[in-house]
This record gives sequence, structure tokens and C-alpha cells, in this order.
Amino acid sequence: MLFHDGLGGSIVRSIIMLEQNDQKVDKPQVLSILKMLRSDLRQAVDSGSSLSSKEPAAPMEWGAPMRHRFAQLFEETSIRSQWHFEQAWLILPIALQCLTLTRVAEEALTNILKHSEASEVTVALTAAGSHELVLRIQDNGVGFDPQTVEAGLHVGLQSMQARISRLGGIFSISSAASHTAIQVILPLKPDLQLSS
Repeated sequence: MLFHDGLGGSIVRSIIMLEQNDQKVDKPQVLSILKMLRSDLRQAVDSGSSLSSKEPAAPMEWGAPMRHRFAQLFEETSIRSQWHFEQAWLILPIALQCLTLTRVAEEALTNILKHSEASEVTVALTAAGSHELVLRIQDNGVGFDPQTVEAGLHVGLQSMQARISRLGGIFSISSAASHTAIQVILPLKPDLQLSS
């Protein structure tokens, strides 16, 4: 219900903004609104999907479909990709955490394809201690100013940040010429400990 309320609120805010704007609305503004609504719609869909979906049995199972899809795209654009996944979960993440990590990774990898001009990309999903899951995606592309995310110029990155924040996680970006890294740290509940 929370995500649906968020989507409804975003639609109402967007309508009000457009109605109250006496001047002509430019293309970037409309594009930004549509991207924000798309993001909120994905949240609503993901929320419903996570209720019926199962957690992947292992990190490799989580990453395999994405690796299959993006490795092929990277190969077609002459980007070398490396993929590193833990062999097993130390603590089982919930379905919504897995789904959120997938959406964040897909957004980040799509951005690399579209904007980075990179020749190398690395994707890693690892455990930090026993109570955190860490997703790290880095490339050697042209980079960008991470402060522009806070200024609202990167709706996709803001969306990723919001998704992780809703799950109590930490989303960070570092970027400079020839090095950009996105890192997500999600807390895991010890009561979901897998039996060995």
C-alpha cells in the first residue's frame, strides 16, 4: 500500500506542477517527471511481485539472468565485463531486497551502456561480515559529478538511492575520469540465518 500511495502522490504532484506552470514546460522537465513516475510505478510493481516471489537459492542464481542479458550487450559494444558472486548466502535476503538489488543493478548497467564510454565493467555481490550484503558496480568510463545526483539531474540514480533507503540500506557513488563506482550495502536480518 505504501508504494501505491507513493505513486499516487507523485502523479498528483506532477499534475499540480504542470497545471501551475504558466510558462511553457521544457522537454527535460517533462522527461524528468515521466522518469520519476516510471520509477514509482516500478516500485509499486516490485512491491506486489516480491509478495509472490521466492528468494534465489544462491547469489549465483540471483545474478545469472542479469549476467546473461548484460554480458551479451557489453560484448556487442566491446566492453569487457567481470562478474563476482558469493557461492552461498550467509543470511538469506528477503525477496524485496533481491528484487531491489536487481533493479538497481539493471539501472546502473544500463547507464554504463548509455553514457559511460567504458571499456571495462565489474559487478560484484558479496557479504560484508555476516549481516550485510554489498553490491558494487564499477566501470572505467568518463565519469560524472556525483553532486549532480543531489541536484536532481540524474533521476535514475535518485531512484536507486530512494529504493535502497526504503530498505534501510546505504547507497554511495564515487566518480572521476576513468573510474565510477556505485556501492549498495543492505542490512540482513540474522533471524533468517541459513542452516549449514
